[in-house]
Amino acid sequence: MAALTRSDLDNALGFLREAEERSHPDPFPAESLARLASLIPCDFVSYTELDLTRQRVIASVSVPAVADPTGAGVLWRVTDRHPLRRSGTSAAKLSDFVSARELHRLEVYTDYLRLWQVEHQLVLRISSTPEVRKTLLFERSRCDFSERDRLLLDLLRPHFVRLHVSARTRRLAAALASGADSAGLEWIVLGPRNEIEFATREARSLLRTFFGDLQGSTLPECVDEWAREESIRNNSGEVGVERTEPLVVYGDGHQLVIRRTGQHGAPGRAYVSSPPSSRLLINFWSRVRRRRLPTDENVLAKSGGVFTTPILAREYGFADVDGKQQSAFWDEHWAGTWGT
Repeated sequence: MAALTRSDLDNALGFLREAEERSHPDPFPAESLARLASLIPCDFVSYTELDLTRQRVIASVSVPAVADPTGAGVLWRVTDRHPLRRSGTSAAKLSDFVSARELHRLEVYTDYLRLWQVEHQLVLRISSTPEVRKTLLFERSRCDFSERDRLLLDLLRPHFVRLHVSARTRRLAAALASGADSAGLEWIVLGPRNEIEFATREARSLLRTFFGDLQGSTLPECVDEWAREESIRNNSGEVGVERTEPLVVYGDGHQLVIRRTGQHGAPGRAYVSSPPSSRLLINFWSRVRRRRLPTDENVLAKSGGVFTTPILAREYGFADVDGKQQSAFWDEHWAGTWGT
């Protein structure tokens, strides 16, 4: 029967201490994976988050680094036939399901694993749904993993889950701290890969109204494509985050405008408001556009009154992301009303 030594336990505790001290937005950065590889010797170790429905990589960190973990798309073709698809929440070895001779006859080996000369795998699922799979994967070209390796991973799994939750909390807190005051607005927090980290109930309702049912933390496809394009432009320095081009969606007589903001490399935060019209607006505000209304010493004098955004914009000196205090839509439909 496999057993862990005192040294195994000491090294595991040392890994957890180091991992918890890191303030990285990812749960398993390369430094943590390298430390894991010292606990469970292997040729490759990786953490991946795969969107199985859309066949895209949400997150991928590996040691050594791998440019394309899908093997030029081969992974999506063979993943449903991979023997490890039958693994559960406990650590599982490839050899639990197939012998070496059986493996070498499978397409997953001939077209995928052999690309990296992988003969043995040990997998631990951190989280798994029909749409998104989050896993730690250890791989070797020689010598199968031991029961000791499996036992150590199973022992660490609750702590891995906690590290994953802690990283999500850090990203959420950073996104909330980077935004302006959210009074009167609904909002969405996007993670580093444009996944939905958090969304208010009304914000989710708006997305469902325009795009149909949401799939877990995945953005609607056209929003995801737009957000990725904007991320590329921001990361390349082509455009400042607060100057991104909005995404405009029309449906059933309503208009949804989506803008993205946040510091370079930081998660995004979305605000949702509904002006007195059929237009629905999702605004992403940058950190520098902090509202002055909450700091107005005479703000109570406005209690019970009706004040439009253009009126307050002129009084307090803030503007929309395009620099305007009154939109063309407002000029067209509401000019001369509400005191504007």
